[in-house]
Amino acid sequence: MTASVSAAAFHGAETPLRAAPGVRVFRVEHPPEQRVEAHDHDWACLTVFRCGGYTEQTTAEEVTIDAPAVVFHPGGAQHTNRIGALGLETMSFLFDPSLLRDVVPAKSLHEGRIWLGGTVARAARTLLRDVANPTADPAISIARFLSSALFAAQRTRNPSWLQTARCAIADEAVSTSHLARRLNLHSAWLARAYLHAMGESIQATIRRHRVERALALVRGTELSLARIAAESGFCDQSHMVRCFHAVMGRGPSRIRAESDRVA
Repeated sequence: MTASVSAAAFHGAETPLRAAPGVRVFRVEHPPEQRVEAHDHDWACLTVFRCGGYTEQTTAEEVTIDAPAVVFHPGGAQHTNRIGALGLETMSFLFDPSLLRDVVPAKSLHEGRIWLGGTVARAARTLLRDVANPTADPAISIARFLSSALFAAQRTRNPSWLQTARCAIADEAVSTSHLARRLNLHSAWLARAYLHAMGESIQATIRRHRVERALALVRGTELSLARIAAESGFCDQSHMVRCFHAVMGRGPSRIRAESDRVA
């Protein structure tokens, strides 16, 4: 059995990273504002958001998703995506569900799932670290992730302050203490509550947003990296390079060299 996308339209630039019997792991990069036509996958597909976001429409609902998040589609589940204004990069895991029959209940893999932030986002980072290890078995890594994630809530009602906090962080690089004063919350409590809700710290979200802004410029312009670093809120180019490696797993120069595939 092979794993493939059913529609013929462009579905993002794929970079194969790992392959094993019944498993494919690859990075997928999408340009800003792309519409991905209705499609499905032959195998089950687990998608970990690394940077950017999209709006997904299925037969049941439409939902906007951005990092940190994980989406699971059973094989044959049709969906349509509209990529966000800053593009999208994900790590995708296509796998034969029968590989996990001794670890994950089969009925759990028949339903689409969306996990936004929280403990699942932290587990997803562990999954990405695992598959980066060439000696690790990707099927075992996927099974370990799903066996814990399936016990977590898919999407819970966000606390009233979280959306305000996310908007403030997206608009400007605010400190935790400044944000706490704006929300009339204790800064230490806010830091813990935000980490619990989002699966990443406030500073990690600020760093990711800066990388997202810089990524659009790296791929879409010929500006120097030093200029991009300054316009994206980094201290300097070396600071930007370190943040790119932390968020994207590779530096901006390499991403720029690959940008023609995405465009």
